[in-house]
Amino acid sequence: DDAHAVRFFTALNQFTASDTVIDDALLTAVSYASQNNPDAEIFCSASVYGVPLDSSTELLDLNDIYIRSLDPLCKALELFPKLRTVEMCGCDIQVFSTLAADNRRPGNSSNLAPLFRYCTELRALDLGHMAINDISEIRNLKHLHTLILADNYISDISPLADLKELVYLELFFNSIKDVSPLLELPNLLDLNLCYNRHLTNPTVLTGCKKLERLYISNCGLTRDQIASLREGIPENCIFNYTCSNAVWHNGWRSEENVRNTKIREAFRNWRMVESYPSWDNIIYKNT
Repeated sequence: DDAHAVRFFTALNQFTASDTVIDDALLTAVSYASQNNPDAEIFCSASVYGVPLDSSTELLDLNDIYIRSLDPLCKALELFPKLRTVEMCGCDIQVFSTLAADNRRPGNSSNLAPLFRYCTELRALDLGHMAINDISEIRNLKHLHTLILADNYISDISPLADLKELVYLELFFNSIKDVSPLLELPNLLDLNLCYNRHLTNPTVLTGCKKLERLYISNCGLTRDQIASLREGIPENCIFNYTCSNAVWHNGWRSEENVRNTKIREAFRNWRMVESYPSWDNIIYKNT
């Protein structure tokens, strides 16, 4: 009941919590025990979604278990450092975000590879601010509707050509030159390419016939390229090539834009799976 009291125990040889509940109190107690007693043996046993595990567990089988919230799993991953593999096929998880803040680089291409290989039912994925330079395996996520890859080190976007269901795409602050793979996306509505300063063929985007919003400022466009884009993209497409900020204060993330508001809400609350039992709940029209 008083997990913080563990901080006073600085001579522990062993800390055991058997058949316990995975919650913030347990996390606090284990954290203090391990920090203050680095040589102590820490052992916990508990269950997550009815599946038992302990400090020796390396594989957690959650296949075909309906999961209402991912909080217990997130806590379990902190508590059980030997846990290397979690199988979750058939768990209906369709939305994932690292929730990485600006200027944080918590991942890279190699340690995100399992996400691309195994989470093939994802409909919405946010990997902004992750120091990614290789997205070759993202082509496995063929059901993606929404994808955020902003503020990375990506230059080759050819794998995106396989994501035929893609509707919403953020690619700003990368190193993209060739945008022709985007012509293979028949359902693309929202595209943000701001601050890709060396685009070689921006006018090919006139082939994206369903675009409703195109933000392409600070990409080194010439007047002729701007004119060609304005003439070739759909007449009602919101076309912004002058904004100084890729997302804020320029309408991209506007409260008036229902689709964008719903998307950001889903990413902020992605752990609460029950709130988004189907990505089809997201509104794809502004009216």
